[in-house]
Amino acid sequence: MTKLIVHIGTGTIIDADECVIVDTDKFDDHDEARMSGDDYFDDTAVVEIAERIGKPLNLTDLTYRNTVAFSPSALRSEAEEQLSNGYATDDDVIAYLTWTAEVATDDELNEVAGYILNDDGLWTEYNTTVMDGMRQGFAWSKEKK
Repeated sequence: MTKLIVHIGTGTIIDADECVIVDTDKFDDHDEARMSGDDYFDDTAVVEIAERIGKPLNLTDLTYRNTVAFSPSALRSEAEEQLSNGYATDDDVIAYLTWTAEVATDDELNEVAGYILNDDGLWTEYNTTVMDGMRQGFAWSKEKK
C-alpha cells in the first residue's frame, strides 16, 4: 500500500517512497554556503543535496524478523494471526482475541501494551534470551573465520 505525505497547509500530496529527510546538521561547508546564500530557495540545489545526503523516510532498521512490538496495530495483527490459524479454541480466548482484533481502540491497546511491558517475567526472559542470542551470534562469527 502506498504511503502519502500530506502537507495540510498547502494541500500538497507526495508519495512517501519518493521522499527523503535532509538533516541540515549533516551539511558540509559547501552545503552550508550554498544554502545560506542565493541558493536557499533554489530547488535544484536542494534536490542535489537531498540526493547526496537524504535518508529515506523509513529511518529504522526494524523489520518483522528483528522486532517485538506491542503497538495497537501489532497487537491486532497478533490476535488476527491467532484467530486465523485456529490456535484459539477456548471461547474465552476467542472472545479476547476478537476484542483485540476488532473492537479495542488504540488507547485501550496502548493500556494493554503498558500492562505487558510492566511484567517482570517478560523482562527476565527477554534478558536471558537476548544474551543467549548474542552468545550464539558471537560463536557463529568465530566459526566463519
